[in-house]
Amino acid sequence: MEFTSLSAADFAGLERELVGFIFERSWGTTWRGENIPKDLFRSVVAHARKISDSFTVARRDFKGGYLRTKEGRSAYLLYFHLANMVRTKAALDELRKRNLWPSGRLRILDIGCASAPSLWAAALSAKETGSEIEYLVGTDQEIGSLRDAEALWERFRKKTGGSFPNLKGVRADFFDPRTPDTLRRLGRFDLIFCSNVLNELDPLPEARRKMLFQLIVSEMLTEQGLLLLWNRHFKRPPGV
Repeated sequence: MEFTSLSAADFAGLERELVGFIFERSWGTTWRGENIPKDLFRSVVAHARKISDSFTVARRDFKGGYLRTKEGRSAYLLYFHLANMVRTKAALDELRKRNLWPSGRLRILDIGCASAPSLWAAALSAKETGSEIEYLVGTDQEIGSLRDAEALWERFRKKTGGSFPNLKGVRADFFDPRTPDTLRRLGRFDLIFCSNVLNELDPLPEARRKMLFQLIVSEMLTEQGLLLLWNRHFKRPPGV
C-alpha cells in the first residue's frame, strides 16, 4: 500500500488492522472479516462513550486512567485512534505547506502516546516527503498502552510497507518525580508531539506543569525542532 495520499481505501485498510488487533487480542485467533461479537461491540461503545464524556460533559470529574483496562484501550483504538491520526496528519501537512518540515534524519517523540496515532501520522508524512526516520519513541504512563502501541506499530509498518525503525515504548508518569530525568535521558528530537497531554496535567501543581514544558522546549528539542501541542479542553500552561 502506497500512501502518497490518504485515500478512503487506505483509511479502511488501517481500520481493519485495528479491528483485527482487538479481535486477536480478545480471542487469540486471526480475524477474517467476520462480524464482531455483540458483547464486544456493546463493551466498546460503552467505554467509548465514557471516554468521550470524560473530556466533555463530565470534564470536572476527570481522573485519567481511561486506558488502564483492555476494554478502555479497545474503545480508544476503534473510536479515537484514526481520528487523532488524521488530526495530526492535517497539522503536519500544514507544516509542509509553510516549509517548516524538519530536514535530515528525523528523531520523533510522542509524549503521552496512548496507541501512538501521532506517530502513524508522522510516518505517513515522512513517507510522502521522502524523509528518513532515525528514531521513534512513545511515552505513556500505562504499560498496556505502550505494549499496544508497539504491537500496532508492527502491523502499521507491514500494511504501509514503510522502512520505519522500531517504536520504543518508555513508561513516563507525569506524577512521578523521576519522570523529568526519564525524559532527559531520551535525548533531543526534531518533532515532539504532546497530544491531549494537558488533559492529564490539570491535577499537577502549576509550578510542575511549567517545569515540564520548559524541560521539553529547552532540553529536548533540536535547534530546529518543533513541538506540536493540542488538547480537547485547552488551557494554556503557565509560561507557554
